Amino acid sequence: MMRRYALLFSVMLAGCGGGMADLRQYVAEVQATPVPFTEAAPPALEIVGVPYLASSLRSPFRYQKVSLSEQEQTPAQDCPRPDLTRTKGALEAYAIDSFALKGILQDAQKKWALLQSGDGAIHTVGVGDFLGLYHGQVKAIGATGLVVAEWIPDAKGCWHSRETQLAMVIE
Repeated sequence: MMRRYALLFSVMLAGCGGGMADLRQYVAEVQATPVPFTEAAPPALEIVGVPYLASSLRSPFRYQKVSLSEQEQTPAQDCPRPDLTRTKGALEAYAIDSFALKGILQDAQKKWALLQSGDGAIHTVGVGDFLGLYHGQVKAIGATGLVVAEWIPDAKGCWHSRETQLAMVIE
């Protein structure tokens, strides 16, 4: 049986040999045909030299005082704002979108959410805990998600509250 396959394979290889002479002749003809070039060369650009006078510029090795042309705006006193004097917790070093909700725990009095941070660690949070970069505070924990109220600053020095929901992804 194996000899039949070997014989068949050698016959097929024998059929592949030769027949390249006409291809080689065609390639030689194509390469011998001159290619007309009708496009003119672009005109040469004139380069104008600019003298460099370093004496009129500041030294890159000296400290330069930066002066602000606009005075910092003081925030309006009637704007709502988060407690900026509060000590930040460990979960406030992560962005909200880096957390993944992995589960909800509940007993008779309280619910907790299991959050996985971007580095893979699992953290337990309850209502009132802080997380996220924008002074986020957990407002509610539901059966499949949690609501975080964040404080977003604007250009005028005021803060605006925004609710972000983290939903559990069931795989």
